[in-house]
Amino acid sequence: MKDTEYEVIKDIVERQKMGIKKYGTTVAGNELTLRQWLQHSYEECLDMAIYIKRTMQEIDAQYSAKKDYEKIHLAPVDATLFAGYTNPLKTTNPLKGKE
Repeated sequence: MKDTEYEVIKDIVERQKMGIKKYGTTVAGNELTLRQWLQHSYEECLDMAIYIKRTMQEIDAQYSAKKDYEKIHLAPVDATLFAGYTNPLKTTNPLKGKE
C-alpha cells in the first residue's frame, strides 16, 4: 500500500513546479491581495464541488445498475412456477423397491 502522506507531498511538489512554470513564481512570491487569494480559493472550492458531485453521480449510477441487475437476475424464484416439474436429468435407482 502506498504511503498516503508521501503521495500528497509528491503532489504538492509537482503542483509547485507546475505553478512556477506557469506563473514564474511560487505562491509565496505572488503578490495578490487577500481578496484575490480568497477568490482563487473560492473558485477551487467550486471546482472541487463539481468533481465531488460528478463522482457521487457515478457511484449512484453504478449502485443503481447493480440493484437493477440484482432485481432481474437474483430475484427470488416463485416455487409455483415449477409445480409438477420433474427433472429429466435426475437419475433414479432402478433397484429401489425391488429388494
